[in-house]
Amino acid sequence: MNEILSEGIVGQERALKILSKLYESGRVPHALLFVGNAGIGRHKLALNFLKLLNNKLPEEKRERVFRSIENYAEPYVKLILPLPRGKGENTEDGPLDKLTAQQIEEIREQISLKAQNPFHQISITAANAIKINSIRDIRKTISMNVPGNEFRIIIISNAHLMTTESQNALLKSLEEPPERNIFVLITDSPDRLLETIRSRCWMVDFNPLKEEEIEKILTSNFKINTNFAKLLAALSDGSVAKALELSNYNLDDLFDSAITILRYSMGRKYFTALNSFESILENYDSKAIFILIGLILKWIRDTDKFKYLESVDYFKNNSETIQTFVSRFGDIDIFPVVQRIDQLIKYLDNNVYLNVITMNIIFELSNLIIRNKVNVSYKYSSS
Repeated sequence: MNEILSEGIVGQERALKILSKLYESGRVPHALLFVGNAGIGRHKLALNFLKLLNNKLPEEKRERVFRSIENYAEPYVKLILPLPRGKGENTEDGPLDKLTAQQIEEIREQISLKAQNPFHQISITAANAIKINSIRDIRKTISMNVPGNEFRIIIISNAHLMTTESQNALLKSLEEPPERNIFVLITDSPDRLLETIRSRCWMVDFNPLKEEEIEKILTSNFKINTNFAKLLAALSDGSVAKALELSNYNLDDLFDSAITILRYSMGRKYFTALNSFESILENYDSKAIFILIGLILKWIRDTDKFKYLESVDYFKNNSETIQTFVSRFGDIDIFPVVQRIDQLIKYLDNNVYLNVITMNIIFELSNLIIRNKVNVSYKYSSS
């Protein structure tokens, strides 16, 4: 595998192979769509690919260009991000024109941190969407040639956060791509992009990282102690970004809450279970609800694994509880409930209908027992 392309990339052999073959073919698409969870190396690989495209430059110039690429610096890298709106901003303003000096400094600091640590997750206050101003600014950038006709890359981070208006504006650039300008759209939700956008991009799928890979990244890049990193990696679903998000919460508290909600839901104490959800909101933000529901699903999957292998992946401190549950209700078909809860999670968005969704999840959990016509009087406690 090409050393320039693979430098600093963890666990993405398939994506590396695709990009390597594209480069070797000499027919590099003008637009790529990098699809996969946050925190798995997509931005880093985009920069590496640009280095590879510029690798035939004379040595002195190549080193200078590579330094610019590593720092997300123009004219070689145009980074498009979700940004806050400035006071009095309109669509004719530049993306940064109406932002305060403090906001601009925050943006620069976040990009600098990303350049230093490829697994840093850029977080900018009140940045919820990619503005049409930013997309229109692309046309100004690509209208100017890169010095010496080197390759340039336009990275659109969290591309799914483009509004429909922004996506339609981007189409104009994708339809008439200038030579040596490569678009890389990075997203974990390609279905939120217009079909006309997706059809103009060469899709590159990225794999979730392995637990041991995430554990190593957490300990080396973020100085997280080994035991905590191991727990975070197990719960991360293959994403460094999710592992880092989890690190901000009291996981012992959330594990206990998941067990409590399961106990009350299966005992048909619906409002008590709902109160447990609400207590989490009182102590944390709404993201904790996603984490909590994720833990509930992991408990259910642990019960299924225990049936066949007599071991668990996540609720190791509650293995006796799971063993008791499986001994009483081992014939329950859990997967329809898991699928329905997965569907309900998609409706959780900024607390919209939060109580309705969580109550439906409680009902689905109670149906683990009710639909299988078993004794609902069974009670189990966390151990």
